[in-house]
Amino acid sequence: MRSRANKLNTLLISQPHRVVYLSAWLSAQGYSSQLLQQYKTHHWLRSLGYGAWVRKGQSPRLLGAVYALQHQAKQHIYSVSYTHLTLPTTPYV
Repeated sequence: MRSRANKLNTLLISQPHRVVYLSAWLSAQGYSSQLLQQYKTHHWLRSLGYGAWVRKGQSPRLLGAVYALQHQAKQHIYSVSYTHLTLPTTPYV
């Protein structure tokens, strides 16, 4: 049970708040679908639908989805327009 708690803690501190966790990325990091279901049962994560998770009690943000695509799926996604111009200089808020 201790290793599961460490694994959960590692997951929660590895990504910014309000980010979407992609199932494919979680699987590649060693989180089985059974373990994710346990996290869901114990109210640590909630499913956003097929292939996406978020921390329980948090609402995902557009930037959290973009972050997931850039850093988890390694996609080249860029924010342009007014949104981009109003972002702070930090990589993710």
